[in-house]
Amino acid sequence: MSYPTDLDNLGVSNPSSSDNLGTGPHHTLHSNERDAIDALEAKLGINSSAVNTSIDYFLKHASGAYRTHTHDASSDDGANIPEANVVFGPTGHDHSGTTNGNLIPTAGIEDSAVTTAKIADANVITAKIADANVTTAKIADANVTTAKIADANVTSAKLDSVTAPLTLKTGYQETGSWGFYNACTSGSVLSTYICFKTIMTNIPSSITINVTASNVGTNVVAVDITKYGFCVVLNPTGTGTANAYGTWTTVGN
Repeated sequence: MSYPTDLDNLGVSNPSSSDNLGTGPHHTLHSNERDAIDALEAKLGINSSAVNTSIDYFLKHASGAYRTHTHDASSDDGANIPEANVVFGPTGHDHSGTTNGNLIPTAGIEDSAVTTAKIADANVITAKIADANVTTAKIADANVTTAKIADANVTSAKLDSVTAPLTLKTGYQETGSWGFYNACTSGSVLSTYICFKTIMTNIPSSITINVTASNVGTNVVAVDITKYGFCVVLNPTGTGTANAYGTWTTVGN
C-alpha cells in the first residue's frame, strides 16, 4: 500500500454478480481494501490523537495548544490579513467573537491597516494606552497645542523634569518690562541690561520698546541684542530723578 504517501491502486477490478469467489482473486481485493481502511484510519487519527501526523492532531494542536487560525504570520496560522480583505460592519465577518469569528490578536493585524479612520474617538481612552507607548517620537509637534492640554493637567509635578535654561521655539516672542529711577542730568545716559527668561533660538532682529510713563523724555532704545538679552538705554532730556518705565517685546525670533 502506498497511501498516505501516494494514492493506491487496489490492483484488481470490482467483482460482478456473476463472478465466483475465486475471480480477481476475491481474497486479494478484501486484503487490499482492509489495508486501505487501516491507512485511512491512521491518517485521520482517533479522538484526541497524540500522533502529530494525524489529521485529528493537526486540527486540534499547534505548538501544543488548541489550534486557532489567527493569521498572525506564523507557519501554522497563516499570513497577516491585509486591510482590503477585512469586512467591518454589522453584517460582515468582523471577528468580534462567537459566530463573527475569533478576535484578531495584535500580531494578526498589519500596521498599515490601523488608520485614524478605523479608530473611533470614543475608543481612545487612557486605559487603552500603555504609558510606555506614549513617547516623544509618537507625538507630532503640531499636535501638542494649548487646546489639547487641560489646565488641570499642568501641575508642578509634571514640570519637575523641565530644567533651565529653556530655548524659545522659532516664531515665538518674549515680552517684559523695563524701568529707571535714577538721578540724571540732561545729556547723560542711563542703561540697564535685560535678560530674557529663555534662550532665543534666533537673535531677535529688533526690540519693540513701549514707554508707559517718563518725566525725562521718551528717547529709549534697545542695543546689543543677543539670544540671551539686550541693553535698554535712556537719554534723559532733563535733570533730576528720572522716573521712566514701560514694556518691551522681541521681534524676529
